[in-house]
Amino acid sequence: GINAEYGEDQTLCSWHDWSMVTAPNETLAAPSPTLIIPDRIRDMTDRELRTQLISRGALVGAITASTRGVYEQYLVKLETTPLTKLENSLEGYSRELISCLQGQPQVDWSGAEREMVREFQTPVVGRRYRQGTMKCFFNYLLIDPRIADDLSAKAETLDPREVFKLFVKSVFYVGKGKQSRPYNHLFEASLQNKDSDKLRRIRAIWSSGRGVVSLHVYNNTIAEEAFTREAVMIASIGLKKLANEKKGEYYGVSKTWSAAKRRGVGLSLLYKAHLTLLNEGHREIKQCDVVKT
Repeated sequence: GINAEYGEDQTLCSWHDWSMVTAPNETLAAPSPTLIIPDRIRDMTDRELRTQLISRGALVGAITASTRGVYEQYLVKLETTPLTKLENSLEGYSRELISCLQGQPQVDWSGAEREMVREFQTPVVGRRYRQGTMKCFFNYLLIDPRIADDLSAKAETLDPREVFKLFVKSVFYVGKGKQSRPYNHLFEASLQNKDSDKLRRIRAIWSSGRGVVSLHVYNNTIAEEAFTREAVMIASIGLKKLANEKKGEYYGVSKTWSAAKRRGVGLSLLYKAHLTLLNEGHREIKQCDVVKT
């Protein structure tokens, strides 16, 4: 069950509150006015409330004194706006990502993220790390601007969930590397002597007259941390929705985590990555920027 996968000690909160926890320096749309909870919902036992939520397709964590109010409000919303409206467009993504985009109460994964990277911050002397301990690595997301469509410029006019949804749909590759690693993909695509889903996507973007957006995030890490961040983000989006050819590799404490916890932390990283895009804007790399004419 979901409680066993996430852990009973995980904190749940509304989507808006989770957004603010994930990005405390960002200003998002104000929360909707407090919903009036009918007595019939207030009088439900925790088991009855859980049953009603699950019957409507919701993922339900621990219902406690601190989370019950959130779930009561969510049931009121589900009774008027079924989740099925989003199901078709989100098919193939991880259930954690789908639940986020549907506005379901979210686990606060910030503590788990800190736990994941803590051991990489100060490498142990004498231990061998894959590709060393130089903090010169970063993660990057290759983005299709035909979907993102200058998202940073129009974000203020859209619902925050819709902004995040467009961002996620625009990501077609998740990677890690150093120096000019992201641009190697573009050089490969320009040579026309290889073929893959990734290269076909890049060429299609170029053929449309647009350029690939390479978003760099989580800079100045050692390789094992970058590998792990890459892995959880791939898991959260879902390999079938990406042009990556394989799942990522986990290091450190994350190797012992459940798949659900990995996907949850990946969701948190993706959310913060989309805020980076909104802050920095789009910079497209067209074919003419890669191949000298």
